[in-house]
Amino acid sequence: MVFCIKCGTKNDDDIKFCKMCGSRLSNDLNDDGIQKLKKQTLDTIGRAVENDLLVADALDGEPSALKRLITILTQRRDSAGNDNTREMNEIIFAWAERGASKDPSIKTVLSLMYLKGKGTSANVNRGLTLLKEAALGGDADAQFQLGRYYLDGVWFEQSGSEAVRWMTEAAENGHGEALFMLSELYQEGSVVPKDMDRSLDLLIRSADSGYPWAQFKYAKMLKDGKTGTDDRLMIGLFMKACEAGIPEAFYEMAQCYEEGRGVDRSERLFIERMETACGLGVSQA
Repeated sequence: MVFCIKCGTKNDDDIKFCKMCGSRLSNDLNDDGIQKLKKQTLDTIGRAVENDLLVADALDGEPSALKRLITILTQRRDSAGNDNTREMNEIIFAWAERGASKDPSIKTVLSLMYLKGKGTSANVNRGLTLLKEAALGGDADAQFQLGRYYLDGVWFEQSGSEAVRWMTEAAENGHGEALFMLSELYQEGSVVPKDMDRSLDLLIRSADSGYPWAQFKYAKMLKDGKTGTDDRLMIGLFMKACEAGIPEAFYEMAQCYEEGRGVDRSERLFIERMETACGLGVSQA
């Protein structure tokens, strides 16, 4: 199946024009639109041999190449500012549309572009359909996003049970933010029965997965003696949170350098970390 870039209608692979709007479909490698997409893509990521091969593999429908290409384009878009965001979104959308049937994670990218109207006209029904398909296909990002939508009552009627269902699916697939959100829910006890042991277990798993806010929270709990003491682990987690740019982590590290907690005392590093925390808006700094 191939989706029409203009209206989002699903069409059979062997037809050239969309059955809904009549637009020419980009499923022919000799199609002028594909050649234009290839040129736009290489102009964006650079005309190097490895990029030529990557685009060629993506045009052949290789899922890993499509995923890597979409990731590179997304990173370029996010680092380029607002000057060419619209054009970049259109390029990303075109690749996501070509690869949606190849991999659930690409389908998730496409679904969010439809929902947010990026690279195409907003189409909530198409976006949610694709998002559910991706979630059922096992993509953790799609499962987490569905959980957030149900939790916040966005696009769907608010449902705690559906939120927990999909976040649990994502967590079982190792999604760090889903693990963290579930930890928060079990700590609060508003959507699920309060369970502090379960909350801590999920928090640790989230931190182990590399999710920065979980790393910061777990480190803070260790620092405050709320879950045993392990200064070496605490410092390692605070440093990772600093690397991720969490403002409060710099403040906590400043205190550690001042007190000599888990690190050698250092007035210079205390001042540096405190100044960074202050510059990032930490009120206590």
